[in-house]
Amino acid sequence: MTDQPSNHVAATPGSETLARVPATVPTNPESALLILLWSRKADHLIEEHRVEDLLRSAWDLALALVAKRTGKPVRQLDLTERQAAEDHAAALGLVPWGLVIARGRCDPTCWSGPEPSDLAARVAQWCRQRLEPSAQTDSTSYEGGVAVDRDLWIRAAELFETQTGDNAADPEGRRVERIEAECDPSRRHLPALAHLFRSIAPRVAADDAFLLQLPALPYLDFILPINLSPRDRVLWPFLERFWRHAFHTQRFRFAQPQRVARELDQLPGVASERRVRQLVRVLLVGFPGVPRDDLRDWLESDSSSSTGQESSP
Repeated sequence: MTDQPSNHVAATPGSETLARVPATVPTNPESALLILLWSRKADHLIEEHRVEDLLRSAWDLALALVAKRTGKPVRQLDLTERQAAEDHAAALGLVPWGLVIARGRCDPTCWSGPEPSDLAARVAQWCRQRLEPSAQTDSTSYEGGVAVDRDLWIRAAELFETQTGDNAADPEGRRVERIEAECDPSRRHLPALAHLFRSIAPRVAADDAFLLQLPALPYLDFILPINLSPRDRVLWPFLERFWRHAFHTQRFRFAQPQRVARELDQLPGVASERRVRQLVRVLLVGFPGVPRDDLRDWLESDSSSSTGQESSP
């Protein structure tokens, strides 16, 4: 991000639907338990930057959820069921790493982990390996099979490959925008990550970054389990670091900067399940001209009506 002027971002076709996310919960207690156990494991894998292990565990979890829902053994899942599992695996596995990478790139001075570009390269490599015959083994683990949804994993690999180089090489996020245009908009995790990656491009101003992030935030707030550690490990740290850095370097772009500064300082005291929505309310004060009709239900919802976990595929 920069304080230099930038061209106003254009809306991406279909991106407005990202904000319309129903609040649903897994009705199967066994599925809810699997998600809880996976979430605790994922926290450690994220902390240790074990990229491949998290992606593999998300893949296996998605298969288990589909198998439980259908009552079928893994090897008897049909093409549609396999595609549903892959889509869910991508959401659970790619979203956390996308947020970790975005956090590291948006303000490198406060990042102490591995190079974000290296993490992105590992994610992209893993996605491409799902398409290789060598991925097939005799294991019943979903990780051991070749992906059936080639377009999903190719687009995911291409998206993360945009984050493997120097930010200066794509200062306005045009490469990401081109890849996003080729993504299936019904797969909300890829457009959501594309919006985040575009928002951290060096020449994207704070107000344009907000416009880019805004359609994705309800979905990201929803897909990561509320009150479970991956949410606090990846989503909030990225948003807090990004917007504190943006406010520090581009304060002049915010309306009512004193009020925004005061309310940003109060966010750590807000309950974790409400922080993202409260941050958006604060930013709407700073950027008062931003449309908010699609966000009203999400912003007005309370923790009792939002579960933070998408229903099992």
